[in-house]
Amino acid sequence: MQERLNSILNRFSDVHVLCIGDIMLDCFIQGKVERISPEAPVPVFQFVQEKQMLGGAGNVVANLCALGCKTSFIGMVGNDDYGKQVASLLESLNTAFYLQKSEIRPTIVKTRFIAGNNHILRFDKEKNISLTSSEEENLLTQLKPEIEKSDIILLSDYAKGVLSEHVTKRIIQICQKINCKILIDPKGTDYSKYTGSFLIKPNRKELEQASGRILDSSNPNFLEEVGNAARQVLNKFSIQNMIVTLSEKGMLYVPQDLSKEQIYLSTYAREVFDVSGAGDTSLATLGAALAVGADIRDAMELANTASGIVVGKLGTATVSVDEIKKSL
Repeated sequence: MQERLNSILNRFSDVHVLCIGDIMLDCFIQGKVERISPEAPVPVFQFVQEKQMLGGAGNVVANLCALGCKTSFIGMVGNDDYGKQVASLLESLNTAFYLQKSEIRPTIVKTRFIAGNNHILRFDKEKNISLTSSEEENLLTQLKPEIEKSDIILLSDYAKGVLSEHVTKRIIQICQKINCKILIDPKGTDYSKYTGSFLIKPNRKELEQASGRILDSSNPNFLEEVGNAARQVLNKFSIQNMIVTLSEKGMLYVPQDLSKEQIYLSTYAREVFDVSGAGDTSLATLGAALAVGADIRDAMELANTASGIVVGKLGTATVSVDEIKKSL
């Protein structure tokens, strides 16, 4: 199996992947906490350094580039300095991109304070404002030619507005016409805007929200319950496939087609430093593998391995092909 998986990894550089979604700037402020403030019972954070990285859909793009894929991105930022920093980070990846600049929506910024390996605080700068009709049409004008020249489409939905119902449905319609697979990291309780997509990849909590079911991992019938909840959502919204990520429990593939079998992969025991971005790594690896023609099981094996590597790193990190090969 390792030889087959290595062969898949070696073909990642042959594919063109388009990512669409909510991009943001992740700031990591690292420092020390050695005492409590005399002014209030709070820790005193002593600044050491600050690092900025692409977050949200930007982390999917960074992972695709780290895997060697030809990558394009379409999204939105504010007409501000943070938006310029996002553009600069995308340029450093040598990826093609289109960033629509909004005059009313600032660039989303998430700042995390890290003391040692401990994440002690996060504060967010954002405004949840829906796209205007003209902004939606501008995005769609850019999307169609990019979709047509891509091998697979990844939608990274953080419910920040870019993937509105109108935009998402239009993307899926275009993909259906040209028979291009579309993979989605979903958000929210109503998956109707994802109707007709090839594959969605919620985590356990997101599946609970979409299905209205409680999925207790201590239940001896946990995987069966996850499968039932997944099939409920697939049938309701006419979605072809679902992969549910289950943190330390691994991942479960559930097809809408009853003639196909479910596939379960357990995860590997690893020391976990930071789970932020693991879902982005998983989506990028799944997309790259399916784009080169891998079957679902092999794509899951690679995504599972890549996610296991990235949780051992601090921050929204990426994984390379060589790291995956070494881990395999």
